[in-house]
Amino acid sequence: MFDFAAQNLIALGMKKLGKAVAEVTLDDFNSQISIPLAFLDSISAAELLIRGRILEVESRENAGDLLKIELLHGYSARMAFPRLPEMLRKSTGYTLKNSDVYRQAAHLRTLLFSENVSPTRLIECTLRFAFEAIEPLMIESWSQIILLHLPEYDFDIDHHIEKVLAQYEIDTSYHDSIET
Repeated sequence: MFDFAAQNLIALGMKKLGKAVAEVTLDDFNSQISIPLAFLDSISAAELLIRGRILEVESRENAGDLLKIELLHGYSARMAFPRLPEMLRKSTGYTLKNSDVYRQAAHLRTLLFSENVSPTRLIECTLRFAFEAIEPLMIESWSQIILLHLPEYDFDIDHHIEKVLAQYEIDTSYHDSIET
């Protein structure tokens, strides 16, 4: 039961993060709306992935104690986004890479509702957050990279995203650690 829920959270999180990365890099006539939405989607995707990983590990380690798993899952569902890395570390032993990038994204999410944040800043933060903070978790936990979870487009979206990543000098060195 909980393993299925964990797998759904993880699968949805990966697809949502791939979609957010693609959308934040596209030149859109409505970028004043689409870029902030893509940024917020990347935050939501990270929440799904972190909660999914916690549930995955907890359901494996506490397979006989369904009440404990239910309580942990309910607790993580109410956990504030800035505190999720701490819960991930306590539950799984995994420490997010580039936690400063995670904190910056959490801070920018708060600013987004009270200040005018430039699209360029949102694009860079989204890409840094996705590739430098969240993708290492995906690689180490499930041997997955973001580029495997992009939506279908009628052009080479992978190549387009790689050019944008280079433009913003986003570190994708964690790709090298994935086993093929």
